[in-house]
Amino acid sequence: MKYICIITGFIYMLNSCQTTQKKTEVELGANKGIEDVQVCHCDSLNMNDRSELMFKGEVFTGVCELYYPNSTNKYVSKQILNGKINGSIFYYDKEGNILVEEEYVNGKKIGEKDQILLVNCKDLSVKEVSNQKIYYYNEKPFTGTCQDFYPNSNQAYLVSDYKDGKLNGYTTYFNKDGSVLIMNKYKDNELVSEMTTSFSEIEDR
Repeated sequence: MKYICIITGFIYMLNSCQTTQKKTEVELGANKGIEDVQVCHCDSLNMNDRSELMFKGEVFTGVCELYYPNSTNKYVSKQILNGKINGSIFYYDKEGNILVEEEYVNGKKIGEKDQILLVNCKDLSVKEVSNQKIYYYNEKPFTGTCQDFYPNSNQAYLVSDYKDGKLNGYTTYFNKDGSVLIMNKYKDNELVSEMTTSFSEIEDR
């Protein structure tokens, strides 16, 4: 019975949240650096009616982890800010190498690292920052491709590339039959070149 109590206590300690002894800086979204973050087993968290992750009645900020069976090797690490997944979820192999990194903002997945994110242009918002238009997706400067469509159609009339919230790459306009109408090339929101339907006239700027 004594040994059962000891083992039960050990498991409880593994599953409870505690502040790490060493100082650790973790990016939990929006470039928020937090030291001495709480690190816990994800199973020790529960969700309130506002879909916020809680620990002991408090909205949780820190990192939760899951481990391979019968092992101290983690296979998932989730960064949490004010009760929401914010920053990254890392997936590891048994040797501790990162297999996949997913990026989140305020609980919403915005893509995977090195993945080209494809969204509807209507889902982007725009803000004026230092006299420049910066395009955002889920409150983060957008990197990826957006597209918009003709009404009641699967045919895109606009496909546009962005990096760090700015037009970077090509913005292409299509006819209803899918043929290219205009193709513009941008660099940091500046128009570099423009190609017309015939592709015979190219103006470099």
